[in-house]
Amino acid sequence: FPSHDNTWRSCDRSIITPYELDLVCDDAKLAVEYCGLYWHSEFTGAKTRSYHLDKLKACTDAGYDLITVFESDNLTKVLSLIKGKLNLNQRVFARNCIVVELTSAEAKTFNDTNHLHGHHGASCHLGLKYNDELVQVLSMGKARFNNLYEWECVRMTCKSGISIIGGASKLFEAFKKLKDPQSIITYSDRRFGNGKVYENCGFTRINDSVPNYWYFNRSNPHKLYSRVVFQKHKLKELVGYDESLTEWEIMKASRYDRIWDCGNSKYIWNK
Repeated sequence: FPSHDNTWRSCDRSIITPYELDLVCDDAKLAVEYCGLYWHSEFTGAKTRSYHLDKLKACTDAGYDLITVFESDNLTKVLSLIKGKLNLNQRVFARNCIVVELTSAEAKTFNDTNHLHGHHGASCHLGLKYNDELVQVLSMGKARFNNLYEWECVRMTCKSGISIIGGASKLFEAFKKLKDPQSIITYSDRRFGNGKVYENCGFTRINDSVPNYWYFNRSNPHKLYSRVVFQKHKLKELVGYDESLTEWEIMKASRYDRIWDCGNSKYIWNK
């Protein structure tokens, strides 16, 4: 585990009593919570929808950043995130990089390899290259959830093991010159950070969403599925389907459980 000049403690109950934190680095004011899906779920684990968010808020109040890791997350990518927060990643300055336009295929390969949530479709992809190596990607598309905004930053991804100093700002400035956007919206997953990178790029944080839930099958509690896949009108093929039941009741009858995250922070930019 990343430990250069940093001391980690485990199973700490002193910071957000009576809650326990799995790992704590006092030097960096950083805590990590590792969540097995089964034990941190709503049905079998008896965790409320606000459980993980409550721990995040308590850590924030105590002056600590909290990373909430689900067992289904890619641990290589998570470790790169933690190393970045500890300043242990290789540091590359954006001024030494060049901006390039990328194909969707190039962006997909990079995002799937390096982003914690993998790739998502977009219409414009820009990258930073350092010594001819692709080290950061910005993927922009039409706003998916709010038509008041012209563009959405769908992915901002750094190469695992590398921190690009000033990279996000350089990519956004290149995008503005290329597309002349009037407005942009983006979302930051609160399980992994506070979204300060967007504020540094001129975005304004306008609100935080309530926690989202993710499904998993209790017979294979290692893989998460988006709730969008299991909307009620899509469930008629499940063994436990009954029109009189709610989506959640149907899913429980079909041996599914769900886990709640920490919600997202919403950021906007206007020209």
